[in-house]
Amino acid sequence: MSLEAETVVYATVFLAIECAGRVDVMARSREPTLNDQQLDAWRVFLRAHSELIRVLDRELEAEQGFPITFFDVLAQLNQAGGRLRMSELADAVLLSRSGVTRLVDRMERDGLVKREHCPTDRRAMYATITPEGKRALAKARPVHVRGVAEHFGRYLSDEDAKRITAALGRMVPDGVDGDTC
Repeated sequence: MSLEAETVVYATVFLAIECAGRVDVMARSREPTLNDQQLDAWRVFLRAHSELIRVLDRELEAEQGFPITFFDVLAQLNQAGGRLRMSELADAVLLSRSGVTRLVDRMERDGLVKREHCPTDRRAMYATITPEGKRALAKARPVHVRGVAEHFGRYLSDEDAKRITAALGRMVPDGVDGDTC
């Protein structure tokens, strides 16, 4: 999903919540609802996420010449030891498979990644970071970290960071399946 499409999705969800007013839209009383504080947190989370991604993307484009989606793919591949199945990469970067395919196409043209066949499953493809991709990631990392620190971290005390990590951590699955091919 492109940055623009992701922003549209968030805006659509946000507008649906805004139009519903108080989010007691669940018809049956035994289903969960949101109280005012939870709804406010949701709204602020969506706005902050959208703005942070937009700013970080702009900074990477201006200073490194590539979008945050490239940085995300390179970081995920690097963290995974240099390569991931295309389906694993799609899950890691939260893009659709077709979105990752187009993204990897562009990155392959730029020499940042390459595709490789899985030796045990001809249908599976890996995305692999290239030496040029590693160099680009190393140059972009300080820009990204500086941006995250400036536009996110400086607003959080250590206690705030612990609370956010704990709350959001409960919503995220524990890990990625270590499937070989």
